Amino acid sequence: MNGTKTSPLTILAALGFAACVCALDFMPSPGWSWTALYVIPVVWIALWSSPDDVRLVTAVAIVATVLAFIPCLVPQDGDGACVSNGERLITTGAIWLTMLLSVSRKKTQRTFKWINLSGKR
Repeated sequence: MNGTKTSPLTILAALGFAACVCALDFMPSPGWSWTALYVIPVVWIALWSSPDDVRLVTAVAIVATVLAFIPCLVPQDGDGACVSNGERLITTGAIWLTMLLSVSRKKTQRTFKWINLSGKR
């Protein structure tokens, strides 16, 4: 609509955070799981992206989902880095629910913006 787009720095920071969580996920478990932190980059982009950037939120959700399952796909020596698949599935569900809520909110924002613009003739 008005041409505003999400800052590349915000996108890089969110993806960098997801990569850091993936790196932490490969380390031996300190008694808790890092998997829930994969939701943070999706929330970050969902809140700070332009209402026109629906594809960006979807792309970050895809990247976060892939990164969440990489530690399970890479064979590990000794104490495996893969926490239960149930935790990964719950995290994936939270990622995609966040994405769906964000897309719905962005659609509503665009609709209200359009209604407001069409009423000011």
